[in-house]
Amino acid sequence: MQLDNATIMRELLKVGAQVEQADLGHLTPLSIASLRGQSEQVQVLLQAGAPVDARDYKQMTPFTQPSRAGPANPGRQGRSEGS
Repeated sequence: MQLDNATIMRELLKVGAQVEQADLGHLTPLSIASLRGQSEQVQVLLQAGAPVDARDYKQMTPFTQPSRAGPANPGRQGRSEGS
């Protein structure tokens, strides 16, 4: 059985993975998923309470950074920054 990334992410969250934990570049899981254009993971993280206002080393939030996947930032779906 092969699990998709969103399923794996849900399982990690169940066992205590921290949605607000940032890496050395101050990128949170939400920032990384948004950058990669992973809209399903973005939704999982938002439902888990991931901070939408966390800023990376460039002072960008998950919703203001450009997506590497194309012009549409998946983190913007159904949300606006600060809501």
